[in-house]
Amino acid sequence: MKKIILFPALAICTILLTFYSCKKDKGTVLPIVEETTPTPTPSTSNLDNFFNQNILDGKQSFTIDAGIGQSISGSKGTYIYIPANSFQNNSNNIVSGNISVELIEIQTKADMIWMNKTTTSNGQLLVSGGEISIKAFQNGEQLTLSPNGSVYISMPTNNPTNMSLFSGTEDSSGNINWDSTTTNVAVDSSGNYTFTIYSGTLGSDSLGWINCDYFYSQTNLTTLTINPPSNHDNTNTVIYLFFNNIYAVAPTVWDGNGPHFRSYLNSLPIGEQITIVAISEINGQLSSSFTPITLTANHTESITFSATTSTDLQTDLNNL
Repeated sequence: MKKIILFPALAICTILLTFYSCKKDKGTVLPIVEETTPTPTPSTSNLDNFFNQNILDGKQSFTIDAGIGQSISGSKGTYIYIPANSFQNNSNNIVSGNISVELIEIQTKADMIWMNKTTTSNGQLLVSGGEISIKAFQNGEQLTLSPNGSVYISMPTNNPTNMSLFSGTEDSSGNINWDSTTTNVAVDSSGNYTFTIYSGTLGSDSLGWINCDYFYSQTNLTTLTINPPSNHDNTNTVIYLFFNNIYAVAPTVWDGNGPHFRSYLNSLPIGEQITIVAISEINGQLSSSFTPITLTANHTESITFSATTSTDLQTDLNNL
C-alpha cells in the first residue's frame, strides 16, 4: 500500500488562494471538416493485449479513507488531494471507509505511444502538457464524484505553458479522443500544473483520463500518406506520428481505398520534423518501424519493419 500523506489545512488554503485561471491564446483553430469524430486505427487482439498490459503495468493503487481528507503522491510526481466525502456510489450515497484510488501518469511522448494515448481532439492536433487517469473504487464498484466533492491536482510537466483541461473518451481498443472543458490550468511557481475537478468538470461526475492541452494552430497544413508492406494493415498494425519539436503525438487512420494509412486530412503542419512510429504484431512476432521525415505538401512515405521485443521497443521509444 502506498504511503498516505495528510494534507494540512494551511496547504489547502494556499492552493485555493493561489489557483488562478490562465488560458493560452490559441489563435485560429482550423476545423478538420473530413471527420467530426476520430476514427483511430483499430488493432488486432494481440495488439490490444499489448497496450492493455502496458496500461496495467502503469497503474498505481492507493488505499485511503473516503471520510477523511487525504492526499496521494504518484511515482512521477503527481500530487492529488481528495477532501472528505468526495465520492458516491451508484445509489448516489456518499461512501465512507476504505476506497481504492487508481492513478496512471503519462508525462512523455514515448509513454503516449506506449499506452496508446495520442493527443488529438476530433482530428485537430493538441499540444499536451501531460496526461493522467484517476479512478476510485469500493468493493469493485467504480465511484463518482459527489455533488459537493472535488479533487485537487498538481502535476509536473515538461511543457509548462498555460493550458486548458481536456477529458478523454476511449473506444473498445483504448484509442482516445480528447474533449475540451471550460476548466483552465494554472502553472505554479514550481512549474507544475494545478487544477481542481468538481462534479461535471469532465462532462460528468465520473473521473477518468485527463489531459492538459491547447490546440496547435497553423494554416500551412498537409496530409501524410504512409505505405506499409502489403501484409501490414489495420488488423495488425498501428501507426503514430511523433512530433520532434512539438509536445504532441497524432494517430493515423486506415484508408482501405489506398490501401494505406494516413493522417487526418490537412491536419499536419508543413515543415515540421516528425518520426513515423509503427507497431505491428503478426503471428506472435512484434515488429516496429521508426522513420524520421520533414513534412512536405501532399507527403507520401513508404516504411519497412524490423522484428523487435517489448523491451527493445520501449527503449527505442524512450530514445526518440
